Amino acid sequence: MYIAKLLLCVILGFLLAGVWFGFNLIIVTLIQRLKIPWLSFINILFASVLPVFFVYLTLGIYPIQIGGIQQIKVYVIAIVTTVVTAVIVIRKKTVIHKKG
Repeated sequence: MYIAKLLLCVILGFLLAGVWFGFNLIIVTLIQRLKIPWLSFINILFASVLPVFFVYLTLGIYPIQIGGIQQIKVYVIAIVTTVVTAVIVIRKKTVIHKKG
């Protein structure tokens, strides 16, 4: 029984990865056709919405709750953290160090 559950988790993981990858390709295609290059920095975020929603429904977790809407501080912290991280990644130049 344990092996069957493990196999089912692996299969569902691959299916979710496939959904994410396919949705990502669709979003990249739309971004290129609409010629919105700045949106390409957050296309992975948009692509992950559908798989995360599937996981929430499977686990019985409902991410949209009315009681949490009033916690503006949490939203501000999340948005600021995301923006700061994106700025750091965009500004940081990749340096390859060769040994020897």
